[in-house]
Amino acid sequence: MADPGFENGWMVPDHDYQSHSGATAAHGPTQVVYKKGGASGKLVATETITYDGNNNIATRSIDWDSSIFM
Repeated sequence: MADPGFENGWMVPDHDYQSHSGATAAHGPTQVVYKKGGASGKLVATETITYDGNNNIATRSIDWDSSIFM
């Protein structure tokens, strides 16, 4: 289910762990992974962030893992 956060005010499903990757000295992370149950727990959502040439956020999406609805 893509971008349900749009309807939910950019909410992220209940989680207790997040990891960040893709950050540089000029900008923040390009991906944030959210899990329930710690680092090896169940994936609940992935946030993807892109940056423009000035290192400002250009796009942001939060994709909820479809299995959390089952």
